[in-house]
Amino acid sequence: MGLSRRLIVWICVSCVLLLLVLAAVHAFRSGRARVRRVASHANLHSWGGAILFYRRMKGEYPGSLQTLIDVGIVDDCPSLVDPFDQAPAAGASYAYVGPIPEDTPQWTIIAYTRKGMVPGERLVLWNDRKPSVDWVSEADLHAPEGRVSLGKSYEAVVAAFGEVLTPERDAELRQFYEIED
Repeated sequence: MGLSRRLIVWICVSCVLLLLVLAAVHAFRSGRARVRRVASHANLHSWGGAILFYRRMKGEYPGSLQTLIDVGIVDDCPSLVDPFDQAPAAGASYAYVGPIPEDTPQWTIIAYTRKGMVPGERLVLWNDRKPSVDWVSEADLHAPEGRVSLGKSYEAVVAAFGEVLTPERDAELRQFYEIED
């Protein structure tokens, strides 16, 4: 009987230790994910600040995020890569709409993280007086109604362009806002 009691105690202690190790691993992974979310938010917020600065300085939106680097507003090229992005396409994790009219509504989406970096959601930069960045679910981004949808943002930007919208620019906007033909 002494041996079976020792075996039972050893099994119980092993299970408790295993649970503690699993809890520590989970806490570590959760902490890393939170740090990545904060860093991701900070990166896109910084790009929003640079876009806003350029817009105030030049009176127009920059043609690309690279423009902000070329004119010296942003000199931190690694911030083009989001902490969640394991394989950045063309060295950038962020999609940017490009130049849009000044009177584009403030709630329109002007940049976001690439799809699939964080399952089920993307980080979105809104056209605003100050950099405004939020995590938005893929379902909300593709909902036909609602303020946060890519479709509503596309409609608002097209309306702001009015008659000066060229077919080429419309094709670029459709691609950015993920509008199917």
